Amino acid sequence: MKEATIGRPGKTTIAKRDREKAKQMRQREKDERRAQRKADKPERRPTASGEDPDLEGLRWGPQAPLFYIASYELAAKMQLRAAEVSDLSRESAATRAL
Repeated sequence: MKEATIGRPGKTTIAKRDREKAKQMRQREKDERRAQRKADKPERRPTASGEDPDLEGLRWGPQAPLFYIASYELAAKMQLRAAEVSDLSRESAATRAL
């Protein structure tokens, strides 16, 4: 028993053909943009030590105490400002009505 098909078998509709052409066009444009970005990207040269340039100079393992102190200070500042930021009393009546 044959399955029911929309339209005649083997007959592509104009709309389907147009969708497929548009899809192929978008893919071509995407490939061109990707190739352009790759061409524009500066070439990375390996460092003298052979390390990845993005990772060069990073210190692995436990960090100096000053690093942690700075992080804690930033967290404290953010927590202290949270009440000020969430204070809606300075907002207009229209904003508070939302």
